[in-house]
Amino acid sequence: MNSQTFFKRVATAVRVRLRPWSVFYPLPRTVQRISTFFEQLKTRRLIRHLPKMIGNQIRTIILEPPKCGSTTVRRELIRILGDFQEDEGIVQVTPTLSDFRRFLSSLQQGHLSHSPEILILGHTGIEVFVRAGLRDVVDLDSCVIFVPTRNESSRFESAVEYCRTVRVIPESWTVAKANSWAKLLGPPNISANNVSLDWGPPIHFASCGDYVETARQYGELREYDISDLGNLISDVANRHGHLLSESYKAPRLNMRK
Repeated sequence: MNSQTFFKRVATAVRVRLRPWSVFYPLPRTVQRISTFFEQLKTRRLIRHLPKMIGNQIRTIILEPPKCGSTTVRRELIRILGDFQEDEGIVQVTPTLSDFRRFLSSLQQGHLSHSPEILILGHTGIEVFVRAGLRDVVDLDSCVIFVPTRNESSRFESAVEYCRTVRVIPESWTVAKANSWAKLLGPPNISANNVSLDWGPPIHFASCGDYVETARQYGELREYDISDLGNLISDVANRHGHLLSESYKAPRLNMRK
């Protein structure tokens, strides 16, 4: 085992050990903001050396507000339309800026023969990507932005249960306790933070309304409730020439996860 691997494993072990209590420390959130800032700088620098509008085939952007059934949407679209990263479809998933940068780098180096048609941005607010230069490689005016949403009370309860399961918050925390903590922090700034399980609990996330209003600034927007994910998936597939039968229904959701 080389030294780099050793220290990486030690860092991972420490993070996992402290993760249940990371809610009490501002350091993870500070590190996250600094990391996002430098990722934006690196992405903008890469984009300056890309051919203009290298991603101009992208016609659909999908945002994934946490706990709104977005994992179901992503899996279904990849099943129906194929994974671009595997060179067998049109769906490109870039949940973080580093993933987005690696995707652009592959396009620049000619490792990918064409551009995807659908870009899924994960839990990250679209404004983070716009400030990193998304508008310079994607024609947002010709894109449609799809956003699944959910009742905030149900969404928060689901998030708390999930966070307890993966030990992001102490198992003894109730929904009321978690809600008090989230209120103490105040509303998050969707334009400044990349939501990540690695840097604190995802119960402190922006509202679905914040996702929708932010996205509305950058293109035509279509909003779907979590109970209507079948129509979201069908509409995206139809937009890209894959007509689903009228009887198509999205996979049954476990609303507690």
